[in-house]
Amino acid sequence: MKNRLFLLGGIFKRLGTFDMSTFNGRLVLQKTIYFLQSFGINLNYAFSLYWYGPYCPELTKEGYELEKHFQETSSIKFVQEKTEKKFAKFIKFLGDKSNDGKKLELLASIHLIKNINPNLTKQEIITRVRNKHSYFDDKKMCLEYWDYLEKFNLL
Repeated sequence: MKNRLFLLGGIFKRLGTFDMSTFNGRLVLQKTIYFLQSFGINLNYAFSLYWYGPYCPELTKEGYELEKHFQETSSIKFVQEKTEKKFAKFIKFLGDKSNDGKKLELLASIHLIKNINPNLTKQEIITRVRNKHSYFDDKKMCLEYWDYLEKFNLL
């Protein structure tokens, strides 16, 4: 198993959220690694904005490969204290959203749209996100998620 795949497996063993058999599981995979990288733990996955937020085809491919070997992987702890602290902050950020693909999608969509369009206003970004899917039409929830991202210094 490649090093990055081993690392990916160790991360998801630790998080306890790996599931490639459902759409929600694959969405969680994508958004979890997207945010892990946003917290400064770079696994070198390149994300682009797709219909369901940040997406990396290579990560999907590796997720299916990992599925074949997931039982062989062990939970990891980062050797560098600085990286382990970033991971702890990342876990705190995930909180009760760690296995909810739609919530992670909303957070990641706001985050990525802001990052690729830094000159857009908060209102313009929220409008774009709300227009994306009917289940994101709740303006109050979108604003709460914006504040949540700010709380973790991600905007």
